[in-house]
Amino acid sequence: MATTTMGVKLDNETRVRLKKLAEDKKRFTHWQMKEAINQHLRAEEQHEQENAENLARWQRYLETGTHVTHEDMMSRLDEQAKRWEQMVKPAIMDMEKSQTMLRHSAGLADGFTAWHSS
Repeated sequence: MATTTMGVKLDNETRVRLKKLAEDKKRFTHWQMKEAINQHLRAEEQHEQENAENLARWQRYLETGTHVTHEDMMSRLDEQAKRWEQMVKPAIMDMEKSQTMLRHSAGLADGFTAWHSS
């Protein structure tokens, strides 16, 4: 990959902060700058992607009129929550039962140790 050098003018306070952070992280300042630029680019590109998707959704709505009402969405979410609870609740109960059994057996072990050492 070809690289090119670009200059960035920084005020003294920013330069000092950048240098300190680079030293703390045992990195070079140019690595810190490249990382910050890459993070910014990723965030901005994601934002632009989301805007494009939202615009496409809006255009599709204008063309078709198809939409989901608030009541329909809440009903769908309630149904999903019930299904999730039905799947997860037994696992949580099994886990709680196992923890109770472990605590009980640990208590028996402590009693055995106390009895055995006397």
